[in-house]
Amino acid sequence: MEFRTFFLENRRWLVRQAYALCHDSYEAEDLAQSAFVKVYQRWCSFERHSELRGYLKSVLHSVFIDSRRRAAARRELLGDAIPEELAGAPVEPDPVGAHGPVLQSLGRLPRRQRQVIFLRFWLDLDTVETSRVLGCTPGSVTSQTSRGLARLRAVLTGDPALVI
Repeated sequence: MEFRTFFLENRRWLVRQAYALCHDSYEAEDLAQSAFVKVYQRWCSFERHSELRGYLKSVLHSVFIDSRRRAAARRELLGDAIPEELAGAPVEPDPVGAHGPVLQSLGRLPRRQRQVIFLRFWLDLDTVETSRVLGCTPGSVTSQTSRGLARLRAVLTGDPALVI
């Protein structure tokens, strides 16, 4: 497999992973790009290119942590003066912003349901991977997914009879 194919197949997935970490679509794009650059630099040393998705995700986490460390090191102190002009709205609409109501509604779910929904549908983990991450049985993941989706649907539609 060539790198271009790997990039095209995994770009959207990695940007979603990055957004889950930083909650900013522009930073998510930057983090994903940095992760792909690091993987590209070592591309020739990998034997099985089809199994690099997990490595790509761990590189993303490293890039994210490094960016947070760098940001903390160059943090500036703000003065008392307020600038006369405020920054305008972004030129492009936020591609992940459409998920805003869903992400806000996730906060109204119980912790375990929120974790299961996030892992299954935002991070694209299957039932077995999710159960491994959470340390529970696949059956628990299935039942929590069902309950979580029902409650999320009720919260999003505003039906108080369905919200427990």
